Amino acid sequence: MKNLQEQINRMKSMMGLIVEANNRLPYTFVGGHTGKDCDSLHGFQLEKNNANMMIIVKNELEKFKGQGVWVSDVSVQVNDMDVTWKVTIDRSSDGEFWNGFTSRGAGCNSNIQTRWNSDKVGNGPESIKNKIKEVVCDQIKDFELLKKIEFTNLGDNSFIQGFYRYKCGYEPQKNDNKEIEGKSQNLNKKTVDIVHNDNAEKLRSELKNLKFIYNPKIYGTPEKVTVKYDTTGSEPVSLSYIYSNEEGGLEDVLKTVEKGNIINSKIPYTAQYDGYIIVIKK
Repeated sequence: MKNLQEQINRMKSMMGLIVEANNRLPYTFVGGHTGKDCDSLHGFQLEKNNANMMIIVKNELEKFKGQGVWVSDVSVQVNDMDVTWKVTIDRSSDGEFWNGFTSRGAGCNSNIQTRWNSDKVGNGPESIKNKIKEVVCDQIKDFELLKKIEFTNLGDNSFIQGFYRYKCGYEPQKNDNKEIEGKSQNLNKKTVDIVHNDNAEKLRSELKNLKFIYNPKIYGTPEKVTVKYDTTGSEPVSLSYIYSNEEGGLEDVLKTVEKGNIINSKIPYTAQYDGYIIVIKK
């Protein structure tokens, strides 16, 4: 960690970073973290790394609130398990304030070329936008990939990371005061993390064990599925995971299930085999 901090300090010195009251543009700042394993190496917002990139960028963007700026560039350096990054804020092309910045990626040199931005494993654009709408703002006006960064020469530590910028459709509503005020209203809300260990039957069984739930929101990573739902409501649903280990067999399984059920939605997801998490109307 000491070496990493020295790198960050050296970068700051080389860039001559002085935080001024008027925050001249372009405005550049740096940070970093130390990975503990191949997966956490690209954990830019991972607690066990003491990584806090997204919060740091958010706080820096807030200094320009109301101005027409966005995150204009991001760069990353990797030295063994030390990761340093540099972010630049500059004027946006549309003259509006882009309040958001986030990141997703895939590591451990495991199918990273397809997993880094796949909605099947929760890394794709739709998965990211759903998460933004859950925790930041209810509407997204614009969302785009800023930069794809590849480190494919690190052996088992290789990773690909996407960095995204966005702006809410209106002023962000998720804030500390609202969270405090909403606690009494959230007593009927639950969150369940299903760590399936790449076992399709385990995932299917645990989803079915939730029985009747309401208004589910489902998020996936390669290791787990997170279900947020209400315990009361007017339209009960149940969840399941369908899959096939035969080539082209998944759609046949889906057609069979649809014959006896009303499927509200199906979410592509891979746990051992390609499949769908399905939401069944009761």
